[in-house]
Amino acid sequence: MLIAICINLIKMSAAVRARFALAFILALVNDILDIVGFFSSPVIESAADILLAAALLFLLGLSPVPIAVAILDAFPGIDLSPAWTAYVAYKYLTKKTARKVKVE
Repeated sequence: MLIAICINLIKMSAAVRARFALAFILALVNDILDIVGFFSSPVIESAADILLAAALLFLLGLSPVPIAVAILDAFPGIDLSPAWTAYVAYKYLTKKTARKVKVE
């Protein structure tokens, strides 16, 4: 898995790497706040999840998965798992880089 991450890092442009770094940071912060129980109200926690889903849609491209993760994260007990970080890691590892085809 570490080899796949290193290969993906080499193939990605600086802008894509920066977007994934920001997505990882946002996901980690949200998951840590969920696990610690920082959000006292489920409404505030759901709002934070919706905002994170919108940010990830903007950073990583359109996909229905962030909405599904936000809905999944709304259930009690499931929000203790690092769902957002797992989603960003999945997107990162499955990111396909565009290959340039040499035209002769």
